[in-house]
Amino acid sequence: MNTIPEDISHILLFAEKREAKYFINKAKKINDHLFVKNIKNKNILIIITGVGKNAIKRTIKNQKDIIDAANCKSIINLGNAGSLIAIPKSTILTIGHIIGRNGKDSFQLMQKNHFTNVTVNSLQDKIQLANQYKNAHTVDMELFHLAEVFPWIVSHKIILDTFKMNPKTLLFRLKLPFLIKKNSKLLYSFFINKYLT
Repeated sequence: MNTIPEDISHILLFAEKREAKYFINKAKKINDHLFVKNIKNKNILIIITGVGKNAIKRTIKNQKDIIDAANCKSIINLGNAGSLIAIPKSTILTIGHIIGRNGKDSFQLMQKNHFTNVTVNSLQDKIQLANQYKNAHTVDMELFHLAEVFPWIVSHKIILDTFKMNPKTLLFRLKLPFLIKKNSKLLYSFFINKYLT
């Protein structure tokens, strides 16, 4: 049975493997959802949660013993988000406020210099979301649910699509693999520069 090192410095949470491409490359695979990678002499536990509330709850429940054994307080969500205002593609934002449950609940992760993220359960019209949440910057499908389990989580979202781009169009779907690969590389460099130097 594969085990994880005792000295995990950071736990990184990604929705999909393709978002974590540069993180799991040459990493030790524990199971389909868990990887360990040594970067600059630091052991990093990488968890692929899946997309949406049910996938996240299932993954966290199934990996709870390993997460608890890692005993790591540095839990970071890295991943793609859609923009609800005019933000250039591949911009990395630190999320400090999260709105979920269709606007009924929210979490405050940081008090200053933060951006607001809305977590939805399915692809929704961004213009409608932007009108509904006038102070929101980004939209995703997982951060609110992760913050329910890890209220001390830190989240950095990279913009996948500009506000004007509709994620349902054929053109966007064709560009998606390239954009996600590019964003994974940018997040990898960002993480190393921010947390491991």
